[in-house]
Amino acid sequence: MQLSEAGNTYNIALYEIEKRSYEILTQYNEDTEFLDWVAKKDDITIYATSPLTLLALVVIADEHGETWQDIATGNILDRILSKDSYVKK
Repeated sequence: MQLSEAGNTYNIALYEIEKRSYEILTQYNEDTEFLDWVAKKDDITIYATSPLTLLALVVIADEHGETWQDIATGNILDRILSKDSYVKK
């Protein structure tokens, strides 16, 4: 299977967010002139620029809660970018 970020993945992302009992809203961002996506549940409000990013942030919130920044991840981003990790098609 191959899966890529594209508009045809938005509905499944929104489905997964709703399945986690979040209310999904949109709001116009006057600063960027783009539509922001918002997910709300209880005292949690999450903002993103796309449904896929919103889903990722919902997963982080659900899995780690308010202590998400305390997770000892190391610097995975730097580690991956510092090696020859380009995918050849």
